[in-house]
Amino acid sequence: YGLTVDNLIDLIVVDVNGRVLDRKAMGEDLFWALRGGGGSSFCAIVSYKIKLVRVPKTVTVFRVSKTLDLDQNFTDIVDQYQHVAPYLDRNAFIRLTLDATNSSKTGLTTT
Repeated sequence: YGLTVDNLIDLIVVDVNGRVLDRKAMGEDLFWALRGGGGSSFCAIVSYKIKLVRVPKTVTVFRVSKTLDLDQNFTDIVDQYQHVAPYLDRNAFIRLTLDATNSSKTGLTTT
């Protein structure tokens, strides 16, 4: 169902001039800019309203971790994921995260 901002219905914000604005008062341009991230640079968000989605009775959570050597290509993993993702159940929430950590190889580190 996407990110929280994908289900955002309304925001209450305080702008730089101290005005309290909702979606209608701020206008669609600012509302959509706030949905895109970096909202703290436009105003302070006081509250938000989101559209709720139905949660199934059973939820399964698991994590798969894979450690790669520095000379392996991370883009291969992303490419494989992008080829499989369109065929997965639309109700599944799947996230691919790549994290750089310190390498165990002598003389090679990532930060």
